[in-house]
Amino acid sequence: MTAEGQPLVSPASAQQLSPDKDFDNMVDNLYHLYGAGEDEEIWEPKTLSADLIDPSQLINDPDDEEGEAKGEAIRGVRAGTWTPPLFLMHHTDNAHPFVLIEGMHRYTAAHHEGADTIGAWVAHSSCGVAATDPIGANTSDWQPHE
Repeated sequence: MTAEGQPLVSPASAQQLSPDKDFDNMVDNLYHLYGAGEDEEIWEPKTLSADLIDPSQLINDPDDEEGEAKGEAIRGVRAGTWTPPLFLMHHTDNAHPFVLIEGMHRYTAAHHEGADTIGAWVAHSSCGVAATDPIGANTSDWQPHE
């Protein structure tokens, strides 16, 4: 349960609520980075300040033409088209308490657009499923795309 009493969901449930074509890659990253599986109920939907995401994960390679093209394509559709939320891990001891697991191109596109907030599935594994929300003032409930 979240601090607000909302149930946490598994990645498989998150995928059903808001399909993401990079889901398999996210599950692979989740397992290799955190040892968590796709059935663990550690995720909650949030809209949060983009400033809380670790900026070192922005794509910043001028030679990455494919990555830049993908980012441009995302920026081109974001204004009027829904894009899947990011997958983030919450780390309470970081200056930027959210770290990307999946969605680097979406995050970079939102950053280039100057977005103040971004939709995300936030995992609470390393923070112990925060019973209190130390960043609650900077986040709000986000509803998956239906």
